[in-house]
This record gives sequence, C-alpha cells and structure tokens, in this order.
Amino acid sequence: MSSMAPADVEMETREASPAHFLIKIDSFSLLDKHGIDKIESKQFEVGYDKWRLIIYPNGKDEEGYVSVYLAIAGTDNLLSNWEVNATFSICLFNHFSGNYSYSLGRARRFHALKQKWGFEKFISIQKLTHPSNGYVVDDKCVFGVEVFVNENEAVTECLSVKSVDEVPYKREFRITNFSTLEDKWVSEEFTFGRRT
Repeated sequence: MSSMAPADVEMETREASPAHFLIKIDSFSLLDKHGIDKIESKQFEVGYDKWRLIIYPNGKDEEGYVSVYLAIAGTDNLLSNWEVNATFSICLFNHFSGNYSYSLGRARRFHALKQKWGFEKFISIQKLTHPSNGYVVDDKCVFGVEVFVNENEAVTECLSVKSVDEVPYKREFRITNFSTLEDKWVSEEFTFGRRT
C-alpha cells in the first residue's frame, strides 16, 4: 500500500462476530512499552488451508497506524506452483456497542511470492485508543478475520494457431446418383500428409 492510501480503512458495522478467528489482546498499552512490534496469531484453518492474523500495533511501515494482515500458513505441504484465491475481511470489536467494524471484503491471490495481504493503515492508533470509541476498553481490544476461499473451478480454454508453410489440404468428392444411395457412401482411399 502506498503512503497516499486514505487514513483508516473503509469499514462497515455488523452484530455478527467473524466466522473464522478472533484474537483478544490484553494490556494493549504495554505492547509498545515492551517493544512488541508484531503479533502473529496461532494458525487457524479455513477449508483445507491454514492462516494467521498478523498485527503490527505501531504500524508496519506507517507510524501512527495499526497494520493488520492475513497470511497463509503451512505452505510447506502445498505443490510448488500453489495459489489460493480468498476473499477476506478484518474486523475490530467495539466494546460499547457490541458490534464489529469490518473492512470491506477483498479478493486476493495468495501464492509463494505474496503470502500475506492486508492493510497498512487499518486504523489510526489515536482512533483505536481514544476512550470514547470503544475499541480499547480496560486496555483490551479484539481483532478478527473472516476468510472465504474461492475454489478454482474455472474452465480454461487455450486457442493456439500454428503457422504452416503448406497449403491446407483440400479434397473434392463427386457422388453420382446421390438420391439412389442406401445407408452410406464410402469414398476411395486418399493420402493426407503421412496419413491414409
């Protein structure tokens, strides 16, 4: 994400908790004090794949923001040319309303060269920690994620046109007394290329 990205991610609110994973962080204010700049959740499964939520409480590359990413895990058992297409939303619990603020769902392709996707500017630290917003209460906050794996069942077609120097083979047949034929008519043998 570029530094020109808008402040905070566009969110929608709902009552339902995320279907796949929640992580509760106690003593959020102590993370900075103890130099904890990255939190990796335990692995969780969705479908056949394993995932992790990665949170940078002081931003990954952008100070003043919390960065949150979804990363595919356990890729050692996948084929060498693996890829997983998934739509995911990252959320934050509001202790006052009891609702979750969700990032709008994003479809992304995870593969060996790009194993994590997310938001460099998920929410500003100021907005997250402001007492009136309800995201951090009693120094506790809750992040979550929903992941929907898009099965690759697309039909693939390949059209290949080859350049040939030969003139296409053309054969004409003349059928005499066509109207008097019974069930079938068989031509005489002819040769095309190396085939008869």
